[in-house]
Amino acid sequence: FNPKRIVRTYLYCGILMQVLYYFFLKYYIGNGAMEIQYSIPYYTLWYLFAMAVYTMIVPLIETDSLGRKIAILVISFAISLIAGTDPGVGYPFASGRFFAFLPFFVLGFYCKNMGITQKLESIKLRYKALGGAILLAAVAAFEFYIIKNPYIEFIDMTYSYPYDQTMIGWKARAILLAGGLLWIAFFLVATPNKRIPLVSSIGANTLPIYIFHGFVVKILIDCGLINLTPKIYAPVAVAVSFMFLLVFGNKIASNVAKWGFTGHWL
Repeated sequence: FNPKRIVRTYLYCGILMQVLYYFFLKYYIGNGAMEIQYSIPYYTLWYLFAMAVYTMIVPLIETDSLGRKIAILVISFAISLIAGTDPGVGYPFASGRFFAFLPFFVLGFYCKNMGITQKLESIKLRYKALGGAILLAAVAAFEFYIIKNPYIEFIDMTYSYPYDQTMIGWKARAILLAGGLLWIAFFLVATPNKRIPLVSSIGANTLPIYIFHGFVVKILIDCGLINLTPKIYAPVAVAVSFMFLLVFGNKIASNVAKWGFTGHWL
């Protein structure tokens, strides 16, 4: 919990990006109906607003009691599922995604404090390999289920719409939350405890990737990339993504982004 970080990193960057997106969408994309406002985050900016509030609630969930941690985690899952019943919870102030992803923040906060990643590192390689294989199989089964299930729609995956606009409501969210936990568990087990050439550098310099990828995606859509045939679109999208990571996922771009898009100079 760091009030200065909340203001200088999340709120400052969120408000600045909100203004930049307004000018970009209105004058480059040509959305004449755009109006500057701060209550509904544009595009990817929901994350900054949600993170600001997540870090504000740290004093409320911080505890040394294992029983209280379990109780708070269970409550966070209940809040995530119940939030979708309220038509007023959605895009305003990123409330829909804030409540939907709350369990992941709480779980991540407790795992970090309990040193879960360090404990995973002490597990023998053959057991980690076995666990990773089981989790990978579970993830594959989950993805196959999602693809084949007609009742889970894209609208469910945005976490920003109330249940009265979806087909199976809270059941879809519960399934997607379970799938998210499977993916996180797999990555925790599968990620090696050492630096990976190029990948580790990109992973350590994600701020410019986050800030600029929304503009790039909008530009590519405006240029007609989304209208390509699937066979052409898929490799082009992968190639563009890889080039984007190389250009922006480095120390130089990260330093520029931190200087220009965070308020630490205030």
